[in-house]
Amino acid sequence: MRYLNSTLNRIDHLYTVSQFQSEVETRRERLFGDVKRMFHGSALMSHLVIEDNIFVNAKNKNDPEMTKIKTSIIRESKLQPTWGQNLPKCFIPLELEFETLIRKGINVITIEDLRNINTHHPIRPLTDAELKVFLKFQHAIGKILYFDEPGLDTHITLLPTYLIDAFKSIITDKRFCKGEKQREDLWNLMSQKE
Repeated sequence: MRYLNSTLNRIDHLYTVSQFQSEVETRRERLFGDVKRMFHGSALMSHLVIEDNIFVNAKNKNDPEMTKIKTSIIRESKLQPTWGQNLPKCFIPLELEFETLIRKGINVITIEDLRNINTHHPIRPLTDAELKVFLKFQHAIGKILYFDEPGLDTHITLLPTYLIDAFKSIITDKRFCKGEKQREDLWNLMSQKE
């Protein structure tokens, strides 16, 4: 579960699908019960879409469970904050580029980095005004952190949880630094009065 934590925080929803059709009902109840117990009380539970208990027979092209998956995906899509909004298609390549950067471990970029990425845009580069709209929209739906304020508008945090993790690593109680020489030294250094 610890390996899923950082990945699931970047995923809107995770579908749990099984491929076994024999003894379907018994296995369905047991497996989905196990999944619910595994994630019960965890923040990750909100990412799972398991109430439909979908089992798919991968050997059957006409498995009726596939209809359930499609219905579930459409239902969940309609619950998203951007459902029904007309969004420029030219935003999509930038969104995909952000995902690629995150996968590479790049969590923060400068506005200049974004402008450079934008110049290689396959559809057409966005104007500076359109880039601001794109950034504000991505921030509003929680995909990135961008503040259009002087002094803060030079960087874009591609993964909001990255900033939270950074703060957690420096804002902590002294007792949690005990036994970690480097953190103790840093704590002592930051605690010194000028």
